[in-house]
Amino acid sequence: MDDESNGNEIAIEADERSYIVGRTRSGKSTLARYLLRSPRRLVACDPKRSLGDWKLESWNRETREALLEGRDVRVRVTPEPGAKPEEFWETILRTVFNAGDCIVFIDEVYLLTESESPTGYPPALRDIWTGGGEQGIGAFAISQRPRFIPKYLISEAEHFFVFRLLLEADREYVADFTHPRLEQKIPLEHKHGFWYMSIFDDEPVYIPQLETGHGEGWGQVMELEPAEEAEESAE
Repeated sequence: MDDESNGNEIAIEADERSYIVGRTRSGKSTLARYLLRSPRRLVACDPKRSLGDWKLESWNRETREALLEGRDVRVRVTPEPGAKPEEFWETILRTVFNAGDCIVFIDEVYLLTESESPTGYPPALRDIWTGGGEQGIGAFAISQRPRFIPKYLISEAEHFFVFRLLLEADREYVADFTHPRLEQKIPLEHKHGFWYMSIFDDEPVYIPQLETGHGEGWGQVMELEPAEEAEESAE
């Protein structure tokens, strides 16, 4: 999937992994929605139940079979009432892993477990993130606090989108896995600004604006306006 806007290009292969991090309402889900508007096989894991306006099919027997049979399906999964998060999401993510040839999006990774330890996450999450490429699986994961999720979600990702993080320790943590420049603060006037970097790049790119409006087909349009010297305006 490619996005080229105002001279900036973001290219993510269908079997690669992307990590999106930032505080609440910084623009993470809007960016993900834009990047995931076209894949023909998408499983959106929605533990917060906040993706209803993505206009995806519901997870049920029919959509599960479509996924496993290799048919086109774009589906949203929400947790069952009373289900233990680790067990519920292990079942879903194991189905995704077995199906292959799809993209999985996880909105707020920390809600996949009730454990305070990174080892409490569903094993299928690790399998998708570290071996899903061999199954033709691409993966996107969102989190607010990078230090409280499994390290492999950052260390094994090919693409990074870093929105505003208030705590210096969180910025340092992400920078340790990526690039020192990503430790810088997002300027206060850039409410939805973010850094983008891939492992194939020598330097990150700073995007100060994420503008949305009513678009065709999926509901939103995003324009990317890159900044040449973001560090001059960062606090």
